[in-house]
Amino acid sequence: MSPFAHAIFTGTTGLIMGFAAHRRHPGASALAFVIGLIPAMLLHNRWNSMGAGFLAEYILIQVPIFLLAVVGIILLRVAENRLTRQRLMEYSAAGWFSPAEVELLATPRGRRTALQWAAGYHRRPQMKAFLHAATQLAFIRQRILSGRDVRLHQMDEQQQLQRILSLRAAVAG
Repeated sequence: MSPFAHAIFTGTTGLIMGFAAHRRHPGASALAFVIGLIPAMLLHNRWNSMGAGFLAEYILIQVPIFLLAVVGIILLRVAENRLTRQRLMEYSAAGWFSPAEVELLATPRGRRTALQWAAGYHRRPQMKAFLHAATQLAFIRQRILSGRDVRLHQMDEQQQLQRILSLRAAVAG
């Protein structure tokens, strides 16, 4: 009855550390780890403490926590897709992608369409690599905009743009 319990418990620590990673303070991640352990330990304690009223507690406490975790994951995926689209639109404005390419690269539906098309031409692995590279490029751009290690990420950006050119050529055949 608890296949996701430990993942959710430790996931609370990761979630809090993820929020802290967006801060520029060097001690934020260490502090976030300690703070993130608190809800993880409380949830784990609550799980271990369920006794005679196990089924009622499971339904009233654990199931809502699981559903909340699922909703959180869905919201993170939506935010990731939105961010990917926004960043790739910036590259589109600079001429690296067409707006139609951005729709294929940055939306779940577009990705499925692109992979189906590529499979028909025996280029699915190349398209998969192209999609992954474009997503990574969007994340690199986000790191540049966040102001962290800008020079390093700008070098990564240039390498990724060159990789995308070669992957695009491989997909086009």
